Amino acid sequence: MIKKTLNKTLSICPVCFKEIEASVIEYVGEGIFLEKECSECGADSYSHALIEKDPLLYTVLMNREAKTSFCNLTLPVTQQCNLSCNMCYAPFFKSSDPLREELEKIVDASSSLWIKITGGEPTVRKDLPYFLQYLKNKGRSFTLVTNGIKLSDIKYVRLLKQSGLKRVALSFLGFNDDAYVKIRGRKLLIIKMRALKNLKKLNIEVVLSVSVVRGINDNEIKRIYRFYIKNRAFIKSLRIRTMSRVGRFMGVEPFCLSELLALVSEAIGFKKEELIESFLKSDSTSFATCRFEVDIFDLYNNRMNKIVKNLHKLSFFIKVFEYIRLFGFIPKRLIKNTKIHLRVWPDKNTVDLGEINKCLTGIPDESGRLVPFCLYNIRQSREEANQNINLIGKNVDNYFLLQDDCGC
Repeated sequence: MIKKTLNKTLSICPVCFKEIEASVIEYVGEGIFLEKECSECGADSYSHALIEKDPLLYTVLMNREAKTSFCNLTLPVTQQCNLSCNMCYAPFFKSSDPLREELEKIVDASSSLWIKITGGEPTVRKDLPYFLQYLKNKGRSFTLVTNGIKLSDIKYVRLLKQSGLKRVALSFLGFNDDAYVKIRGRKLLIIKMRALKNLKKLNIEVVLSVSVVRGINDNEIKRIYRFYIKNRAFIKSLRIRTMSRVGRFMGVEPFCLSELLALVSEAIGFKKEELIESFLKSDSTSFATCRFEVDIFDLYNNRMNKIVKNLHKLSFFIKVFEYIRLFGFIPKRLIKNTKIHLRVWPDKNTVDLGEINKCLTGIPDESGRLVPFCLYNIRQSREEANQNINLIGKNVDNYFLLQDDCGC
């Protein structure tokens, strides 16, 4: 079998979790793998893990200039939840909530442009409205990341809006309740739709966040995309994420990035090659082998420019026809920012520290420093994560160190 070493990088030992050397290797005909072995843990730590099936996609994204600049801060305000999902990156945390004063101190120390309020499930925290009011008074931009259960109560949504809530990232699996039962443990579709109705009524922006699991809801992408386009007035973007082998996860193979692209390609009616070409032409600063951005408007314009290259007199009419075919009569101002954000979550076997350092979203670790969000979750997936330790607020005074880490 022909193999080519593409890159030398750093990863973590899947046994002791220490930083170790690793190699990115292409096995021709099979894909891209991350190989590593810890000198201290020996053969038990040897890992040969698939990270991408499409070598071309991987090579055009890797080794691009990128600086770690944690423009986004992920801030868990609770470690409690009102669900017990069959896949959860943080299922073991049972510690008490951090004090609101500790959270406020973290916010004051952060220069991140955007704050993502997470958990657990943040809406189970009783004083959440007061914390949102604090962020509003400080002039901070934030998104509430939620499963939406409590947002099915319009009185509660109205309270959050009065406290300053303008944007919600709502987890969504599609329009089949079987998927919710298999992944989340209960039927949730009616609750999700009621939450979306309330958010629309109260003019709160929504990011639709989809975790896609092979064989369960991957056939829902096209329908979800159409729902997104139809409701662009209040659903501002679509996020599609793979399942991660971190915490509690289901025993199926996660999608790699090229497979997510194929799903999206089929859903939106553009070839995968068009998606890649458009992304490489964009002014995106988020190039990395774990994420990808699909800009529908750019795709449309690139295709139209090719079609009408030699049809100058008909160009206007062709553009109008294609515009209506793709988007209906949605105003152009809503189409301009029609984007789908793809993300592949690494695990202890696939994490490439060279690539992960391009992450835009940081979360405070036990020392108070910002680290990439997915690396933090991988570290906490160790057995020690079962201990009743409250990391947020544990070393809050050291959180001021994040100022040195943020390039924003």
